[in-house]
Amino acid sequence: MEITADHPFWSGALWAVYPRREAPGTNSRSYGGWSLWVMWTQPVQPLLAPLYRSSLVEPFLSDIEKSGTVSDPDVRSQMLALGILAADGKPRVPIIREVDSDAVFSSSRAIAHKISEGMLRATQAPGLLALTGARDRGVALIIAYHEFMWELLAYLEKTEVVFPPPILSAKTPDPRGVHDLVFIVVPQSK
Repeated sequence: MEITADHPFWSGALWAVYPRREAPGTNSRSYGGWSLWVMWTQPVQPLLAPLYRSSLVEPFLSDIEKSGTVSDPDVRSQMLALGILAADGKPRVPIIREVDSDAVFSSSRAIAHKISEGMLRATQAPGLLALTGARDRGVALIIAYHEFMWELLAYLEKTEVVFPPPILSAKTPDPRGVHDLVFIVVPQSK
């Protein structure tokens, strides 16, 4: 779907798969070039509401960038309640710097490169539009990418290469477990 005068508010694609897939999503909020990334699933979505507010995220990212600790008492209290900060105001979540010397960044980039090569080959297949039911190659790519990534994640979990954070399987998720769903990304120039 495209943003037009008649449809001004959202540009995206919708598709349905049955049976329903309990796949995670990610959202991010940025301030000053730093980004707070949050992985979500429907059951934990209510716990994440504070992380979508600029009044919390902007001072949080600003303080972390400037001093490595959060000084605002309200921000500190809210982030401590989510397990994102330690009592001293320092982050308890990964800070990934987009530089080759950052092990998480360089490993993730290498994995993403391999995946994107395979996705590029798959998206050039002549039957992609028919397979996805899309009328547009761009929408077909979005669908194929998401479905592939969710299948890959399910496989990695099944083979115990990765383990889902405990908060995702808790009958009553503890807000202090939100820290397992959060990381900070710092662009190379910062």
